Amino acid sequence: MRELSNLSWSDTPYGADKRPFPKQVQLLTGMAMQWADEAGEPVPVSAAAVFVPVKRTQATAVEPGTLHFGFHVAVAETAEDTPGLVSLADRILVQARREAAGLAWHSFPDDLHVTLTVAAGRLPGFTAVGEAWKDRTVRERGTAPLVDTASDLGRYNLPTQAANAEGIDLGANLAAFQDVSVVQAAHDDLAAISEARELLVQQLAAGILGQALATALLGGKAMNRLTWSAPFRLSEALALEAWHVLPQVYGPDSGTVKVMNQ
Repeated sequence: MRELSNLSWSDTPYGADKRPFPKQVQLLTGMAMQWADEAGEPVPVSAAAVFVPVKRTQATAVEPGTLHFGFHVAVAETAEDTPGLVSLADRILVQARREAAGLAWHSFPDDLHVTLTVAAGRLPGFTAVGEAWKDRTVRERGTAPLVDTASDLGRYNLPTQAANAEGIDLGANLAAFQDVSVVQAAHDDLAAISEARELLVQQLAAGILGQALATALLGGKAMNRLTWSAPFRLSEALALEAWHVLPQVYGPDSGTVKVMNQ
């Protein structure tokens, strides 16, 4: 499993050492997963969590060129990576439920249902958040507010639809990286040990990272913690924060990226 992060301690993003953020900062969290089909069964392809700093008492205006955010991304390179990827997402959920300034996910019940079908053991994070998600208007003391970007800002089937409706411009490449057919083809090629393996991994990582970032922004808007002027160019924000871990997509030598399998 390939893991990518810009956090000093990616396993404890809400801990005392939150570098690159000040220790006392509040982090609003957006999470996402992508899936593919393998022999008629769903398999997780990637997962990501994005951590956006927010102010305690007022909304923060954000711009693509100045937005700083933390991230932790995982891409499954083989079928054996499924337990590790699901476990990683669950560990972040356990922490986010108690420590995040807010937790946003697009259509969480759908991902929860599929995740539980592939889980090999207990998933305390998914289970607890799933229970709380049933009625997000009632919040247990000491837990994070929950936002479903599929329904809390309007009715949107796809994450890309929610982003576009709220003034977030994904750009052609990021939109393609999130396309279901592109994700499926990349998953199939990785299983076949494609010659373009590194580019495929980075494109899958960019796609899920973009989805998680857009979800975090939308969650912040729903909670009145984040504002922006449209169009918010998501690719610009990703390039500035993640170019060093995604050089074939955003690095100085990436040029015009050809989207594999499109």
